[in-house]
Amino acid sequence: MSDSDKVDVVIFGATGYTGKCVIREFILLSDNKFTWAIAGRNLKKLQEVLEWASAKTGQDVTKIPIVICDCEDEASLNKMAQRGRVVINCCGPYRFYGEPVIKACVENGAHHVDVSGEPEYMETIQLDYHEAAEKKGVYIVSACGFDSVPCDLGIIHFINNFPGQVNSIESFLKFSSKSNEPAANIGTWESAVYGIANQQNLVALRKKLHPILNRPKLEPRLKPRSVIHRCELFNNHYTLPFPGSDRSVVFRTQMFLRNNYKQRPVQYNPYFVCPSVTALTALVLVGLFLQVFTKFGFGRRLLLRYPEFFSCGIMSRKGPSEEALLNSSACFKFKGEGWSKEVADQFENKEEINLPPNKKMLTEMSFKSPGYGFTSKSVIYSAFTILKESDKMPSRGGVYTPGGAFGKTSFLDQLLKDGVSLKILNDV
Repeated sequence: MSDSDKVDVVIFGATGYTGKCVIREFILLSDNKFTWAIAGRNLKKLQEVLEWASAKTGQDVTKIPIVICDCEDEASLNKMAQRGRVVINCCGPYRFYGEPVIKACVENGAHHVDVSGEPEYMETIQLDYHEAAEKKGVYIVSACGFDSVPCDLGIIHFINNFPGQVNSIESFLKFSSKSNEPAANIGTWESAVYGIANQQNLVALRKKLHPILNRPKLEPRLKPRSVIHRCELFNNHYTLPFPGSDRSVVFRTQMFLRNNYKQRPVQYNPYFVCPSVTALTALVLVGLFLQVFTKFGFGRRLLLRYPEFFSCGIMSRKGPSEEALLNSSACFKFKGEGWSKEVADQFENKEEINLPPNKKMLTEMSFKSPGYGFTSKSVIYSAFTILKESDKMPSRGGVYTPGGAFGKTSFLDQLLKDGVSLKILNDV
């Protein structure tokens, strides 16, 4: 394929809920500075998506190139990867459809970003494809959406602004919505169902991955809070451990920073704030449904057939409406502690510090439309960053987390210019 046929970005999985959100935001954010194409299985549906996007944005994009490809057709995936410099992969669950796209991108020299929140998929890709991607000079970056950019980049911001050495950080996430509609679509639910059903695979997977990451023993250790506790940062609302991919992604970022920049890794635990006893009860019920029903084939079928019921109305097949997206927001608070610069400077090797922490800091990140508005912008800025700032990314290609790939670029600055608020609340 000649360079004249190439485009900067190919959006794969364009007819899905997430794909359509990404296309609309791409038109608005790219400002005609990047060439692009969309990809998927069904020509008619792809044409309809371009017509829909034209109506939504007021820009005629009906002539944008269309690439027909299927995750089960290796030749078609190769052609798609040859067509684009960066592939934005919106086709999940990634445990089923992600690896063939990664393989095609690595073999054909295309960078790849996605919005996965599936630790097993992401850690498997790191094990199986990092070396090959590195040799090809190809960047593979997952978790470029709500999972797990806010925590991963929020923690890097925290570390960069802490007046000393950080030991540990806890994050507390609170959702707000003026709508009673579902917050996510069926794809997110499917990922959760299959992720919990196969969580035992992570044990064996991490036995292979963790020796490579070379995890150190740090003191004092960050102990997890009780399963249900009250959060003083949010008016003593009840709080639960956050079950998403944030902890996995942040851990891999911190190991990357340790192994490549000699930084002491930060210990991290994430939590979710329940605004009411009703919300707490609903989330506990959802957790019980998932833990029990995912153990059996018929149980998984029930969960997937009736997502609205088993998620207590949080998920739906149609996904949230535009109004619901616009009327929702997320607030993260990052509470961390460590040592002042005077104390930390006494230790040449920061991992040897084991004194009681004497310094604390609190930061806050907030933004609107967390599930799909933020996710769409974040994955698009990920693609733009690879195209424009690869000189500020790791010197060679490979499989990276958002923090590992974009921590030294203007990626976070772009989000801050586009509606994300990030500020230091106190430093004591």
